Amino acid sequence: MTYLNYCEMLFEKLTSLPPVVSSADARPTTQSYDVFQKLIEQIDPELAKLESLLSNELQELNDKLTDAGPGPIGI
Repeated sequence: MTYLNYCEMLFEKLTSLPPVVSSADARPTTQSYDVFQKLIEQIDPELAKLESLLSNELQELNDKLTDAGPGPIGI
């Protein structure tokens, strides 16, 4: 499994949870809470990687692009 497929699967799992939880008139099941917790544990490291990329590597790339002429990448 490639890294991009892994991230896409996490996104799909996370976005599919709210409709399941909101479909009932009762509070979410224990299983729903367990799935949510498991997804959070998988997503937190990915968010940390993204934050590092945006705050460090993107800045370095933007500095090089600005020096070279085309200008920075905006987000």
